[in-house]
Amino acid sequence: MKTEDLRIEVADIETYKALFLYCGYDPGTDKRFRFEISHRVNQADALVKHLLEYPRDYLVTYNGVGFDGQVLQFIILNNDDWFDKDVNYVLNEIFEFAQKTIDDRNYGLQPKYREQYMNFKQIDLMLLLHYDNDAKRTSLKWTEFSMDKDIEELPIDFRKETLSSDEIEEVISYCWNDIEATHSLYRFCVGDTTHPDYAGKNKIQLRLDLIAEYEFSDVAINWNDVKIGAELNKKVYMELAKLNNDQLYKKVKERKSKTGFLFKECFPDYMNFKTPEFKKFFSKVGATRVNLNVKQEFPFTYKGTTYMFAKGGGHSSDKPRFVKPTKDQILMDADVGLGKNWSN
Repeated sequence: MKTEDLRIEVADIETYKALFLYCGYDPGTDKRFRFEISHRVNQADALVKHLLEYPRDYLVTYNGVGFDGQVLQFIILNNDDWFDKDVNYVLNEIFEFAQKTIDDRNYGLQPKYREQYMNFKQIDLMLLLHYDNDAKRTSLKWTEFSMDKDIEELPIDFRKETLSSDEIEEVISYCWNDIEATHSLYRFCVGDTTHPDYAGKNKIQLRLDLIAEYEFSDVAINWNDVKIGAELNKKVYMELAKLNNDQLYKKVKERKSKTGFLFKECFPDYMNFKTPEFKKFFSKVGATRVNLNVKQEFPFTYKGTTYMFAKGGGHSSDKPRFVKPTKDQILMDADVGLGKNWSN
């Protein structure tokens, strides 16, 4: 399947104590959808019907797997039990579930509903771009800033017991602003932009191709780049070792030693350092024994910049700052790549 053939609906929700709101936008037909539960109206039935029956391939969300989709799945599964309940009861049920979902995430607990068992498929841009990672956790508001979008902040307390119609209309406007930002971010992810870091690089098509070629689960659409690399390595290893998933899991579970080698045993032969600081650092790291039972981190400072090497790679630790190049300067973002002739 090609991304241009995907039927998507960009979605966002707002969960207030006195209001539940769902907004959706289908860019293929330019249709907009809005469902509200408040003192003004209870459209829970219409929302469930829309989620289950509207012809789409994916809901496009930001943090949908961890939050928006959780709340929507909760509504789908409980709506039949609410047929004789008043709107305040329904709102309280949704609000309490939403707050518990947030609290559980803050304590590192997994969300209630697993992605593959939800009644709708999602493209969660936060997961795809790895913005759920602690090292670069990013809110939708920050992505709006990065894309030079107008940022709206809503001063209405989500815990208010009642909302006026004017306040509800403010929330609706705010939600549509988030829909626009999410759609813009989706376009970045399919390469539909002039931004030099994204132009022509279709991250979603890559994932669709991998699902088709390697028969990955549909949830692979939300795998970040690191996860994709790990899963490809795993698949190649299983093919070479002639193992299936169950056999590999058993092999890992029965593994006796988790600390049987040194880091230097993993260093490629072509890796060579000339700088004394680098030589000393990697000599120290190389002599360290791998221990998968503990968190191993190796800080390294060079020319005023501190780098942290740990599971997942190396990252610099930088203080927040605003950088604006002059007319005769070029602002660039660079990363490290290794080749067979690479040395320092």
